[in-house]
Amino acid sequence: MNDSLRFTFYRANHDNAKVRPIRNHNWPSRKWLVGLGLFVLLIILLDVVISLLSDYIWMDSLGYGQVFITLFSTRILLFGAGFLLFGGTLFMTLLGIRRAFARCYLPDELPFFLRHKKLYVLGSLALSFLYGLIGSSVVQGLGWDRLLTYRHQTPFQVADPIFGHDISFYVYSLPFFNFMIHTLISLMVIVLIIQGSAYGISRLFWADRGARMQLMVSVLVFGLLW
Repeated sequence: MNDSLRFTFYRANHDNAKVRPIRNHNWPSRKWLVGLGLFVLLIILLDVVISLLSDYIWMDSLGYGQVFITLFSTRILLFGAGFLLFGGTLFMTLLGIRRAFARCYLPDELPFFLRHKKLYVLGSLALSFLYGLIGSSVVQGLGWDRLLTYRHQTPFQVADPIFGHDISFYVYSLPFFNFMIHTLISLMVIVLIIQGSAYGISRLFWADRGARMQLMVSVLVFGLLW
């Protein structure tokens, strides 16, 4: 076989050969990463459950098992309410800002994080989740005792000479109402800062009626709370 025939035979066999993709075995697969994350989360949850059971058994041995259940249920209630309030408000605020920008600008004129809706929604969900965790931690950490004293208050049988309220109103009810109002005021301050920055820097406040309505409603709610 001469050189030309030998080259042709080699080229034909080389072209017909199947090329196998080279896999990188140095990086773990996605399933392993998800499994590792779930395992770590399970360990954390198991540690929390064991700690709660230990505290309950200790409190129950002293005859305060029902007190522990009341405290725990109150903290869980405030944690969930604070998470929904802070996280949900921030998420709706961010969605309203994107809708206002989308009404006044073409898709090519929008910034990158506003142009891609799915990416913006995912980022808004992540920020709202973190903000909800922070807000719920503050609410349940500062409000559980005020809520319990409000729900289980006992009248003093002594009336206020000016307004006619029982003294228990000023000792138990009024601190809880003030806590709720201050929490909502803090939330509205954050909302106003975000809306004012977004609409003020871009001058969207003067260009879009929806943006003006959002900001005016936030200012109105803040004024009523204040």
